[in-house]
Amino acid sequence: MVDRYGPLRRTICFAVAVIVLLFLARAGVPTPVTQLAFVVFIAMATLWVRGQYVDSLDDHRQWTVPAPAGLALAAVAAVCLALFAFTHRGGLGVVGALAFYLAAGAGVSAARQHEELRVGRLRVRPLPWASRIAVAGAVLLVLGVLALRFVGQPLVGALLILAAVLVLLPPGLAVLAERAIRALCERPRPWIGPTGAAVFVAAATVAYLLAGSWWVPAALVVLGLSVVALVSSTQAEIAIVLAVVALMGITPPHEDVPPELRPGTADPAVIAMGDSYLSGEGASTYFDGTDEGGRNTCHRSPTSWVARAAVELDWRLAFLACSGARTENIMPSGTPSDVYPDPEPQPGEDGTQLDQAARFTAPRMVVLSVGGNDSGFVTISLMCIAPGTCTDKERLWTDALAQLGARLDVMYRAVNAAFPDTPVVVVPYPEPIADNPRCDQVALNPSERAFIRRFATSLNDTVRAAADRAGFFFAEPMRHALRDAHLQLCDPDNRNRPGLNFLALRSVSGIAEQRFNPANWLNNSLHPNERGHAALLRAFRTWYAAQPMPARSGAGAAQATRAEPRDVTPCGLFALTGDGCRAQGQRWAVRQVGQMLLQYGVLGVLTAGGAFAGAVGLFAWRRRHRVGAREKVAYRENGPAPR
Repeated sequence: MVDRYGPLRRTICFAVAVIVLLFLARAGVPTPVTQLAFVVFIAMATLWVRGQYVDSLDDHRQWTVPAPAGLALAAVAAVCLALFAFTHRGGLGVVGALAFYLAAGAGVSAARQHEELRVGRLRVRPLPWASRIAVAGAVLLVLGVLALRFVGQPLVGALLILAAVLVLLPPGLAVLAERAIRALCERPRPWIGPTGAAVFVAAATVAYLLAGSWWVPAALVVLGLSVVALVSSTQAEIAIVLAVVALMGITPPHEDVPPELRPGTADPAVIAMGDSYLSGEGASTYFDGTDEGGRNTCHRSPTSWVARAAVELDWRLAFLACSGARTENIMPSGTPSDVYPDPEPQPGEDGTQLDQAARFTAPRMVVLSVGGNDSGFVTISLMCIAPGTCTDKERLWTDALAQLGARLDVMYRAVNAAFPDTPVVVVPYPEPIADNPRCDQVALNPSERAFIRRFATSLNDTVRAAADRAGFFFAEPMRHALRDAHLQLCDPDNRNRPGLNFLALRSVSGIAEQRFNPANWLNNSLHPNERGHAALLRAFRTWYAAQPMPARSGAGAAQATRAEPRDVTPCGLFALTGDGCRAQGQRWAVRQVGQMLLQYGVLGVLTAGGAFAGAVGLFAWRRRHRVGAREKVAYRENGPAPR
């Protein structure tokens, strides 16, 4: 007797496990509890997918739920997504998306097992519609790739590609796969499965030989496995995606700010201002309240070298550095100029960094690290990670560094005006990549690695020149801290434990909308980790012990007013749109992605086609084998079937 409600029970258990895991994947929940929830989720997902596959083999029916339950899921999805659109509460979006995919999966499964579907008086034949949907998805996919390549704007191309990959192609291919499996069960073609597998392997191998890197073939393998999941008569792809999303949404517990980092306004505090290289971005733990997605993501870490210095050197530290800070976030508000039309604080901060620093009446020292975000280093990293060779656009950035010098002059004058008698230490950026022609720690070719080394050197030289004009101290040894400790990327002596993250996936805490947003998963990349900050602290401590640091008596303030003339460059370094350097770099990276998709499009089609044929052949063989075994058992028990 067929258990009609078995699939529904398994689906309910799976959905409950998903919701519990997504709820627990947030900061403050003990790690063992999250690990237990993930184990339970894996168990429920395994039972859910296995039940779907066994149903398709034993009963010739795909996974589905009763029609009333499917309609209820669709209604829940519509209500939750509508409420999410108005309230922007991420939990509603997660529940709505889960209900939508479960309802859509049940609908696709129903379409796979029926030649004709009836909805009231309406009759629909799934096969012709599946063919049209698949063709429409393929057309949108091609249009999306062309939009990336020739328009250079990611939004249109990404929307078209997502609509094709997530909405149209999966149901179309799933129904077509079921028809192909049934056809092979009736008329076996044993050569289809092995041939498809051979095409799949050959396409991935050719991609590796052409690309010279494992990134492209790895993407093709993921594509092929996704196609296999679609063919498999299960909803395995949903379980996999939810597992990845849940893992990425897990954020570790935070730490309370210690007393030494909460000085009083009259204390002779050390003031730390600047960006992520000073705040501690790249670590695994942040202070409470500085890792809140959508609110405050300053990512101040207890393992930042300046926070550890406060403990070791007995400082009272005003820790104001904030991830993502640009010079405009340090300038005091209400002092606009041609260079800084509108200084503004970062999200979650109650003022610019100089606004906050003004509360301290007698600071003993100011530590400052800024300029990397202004220089466009994030866009440069994006361009170098993208396909193609980012050295083609090297002049775009190196020629624009003079603009950074002019902006630093204005900001340093503001720092001098705020603290004319206080020693100011400007901290350079550590050299990130070793000069090693062979390196598998980063997905960059030798010329790109050399470009990043040259740019880091030019950036530090620009920052040092501005610091010298302002009369500030410059902690020169810190630029070599990772090199001297053999912690640079590509250094063969780091034993695959560099002091700088290349790609580090970690989410932010806060509401679900932020925790499960892929845009927040790469923040830790290209930043020093705990090992790197320990090396930076050693370099600073050595320099600080040997550096006399008398009060400046306002001498630097007068010197800082003399800025050298700056060259005019082809693009604006600080413009975020139009023909600004960042906009040009982003368009170049998007076009390179489109070029790669076009270049490897044939291999992608061969990979997907080979995976499709191989999976169809495999599952058809399994279904024939299972049916044949069941018929043999029936013959032994009941004799030959009546004619």
